[in-house]
Amino acid sequence: MKHIKEKAEELRNKTGIYCLIDFGKIVYIGQSTNMYLRILEHISDGKKTFNDIVSIERDDKLLVEIVEVMMIVEIRPIYNKLILNSEFVFLNTLPSIVFKIRTKSEYREERRVALALIREKIATLLEVV
Repeated sequence: MKHIKEKAEELRNKTGIYCLIDFGKIVYIGQSTNMYLRILEHISDGKKTFNDIVSIERDDKLLVEIVEVMMIVEIRPIYNKLILNSEFVFLNTLPSIVFKIRTKSEYREERRVALALIREKIATLLEVV
């Protein structure tokens, strides 16, 4: 955990998305306005097993929230149960995008459409930046 704390130190007071990794596999995706403190919380609560972290720094909080949800839906990390097991995912920052997550066979088309909408919104945001 020492090298994780050292890596996390570089993220002090930085906004963005972070991934907890266990033996090369992303096991959790989160976002925070202070990734350092949030990662320390994960270390101290001991509920998640991980041996590395990676991060994407970005000050645009709206973009961070959108990309976080998109990554969780796409990658499906084992510890992101709240979104993956929810009947509905609401993106509060984009009220026009609401999609239902169902079993694998039921939600493929809805997921494809929702991800296309999210990608479109991200592209629009990036054009503005």
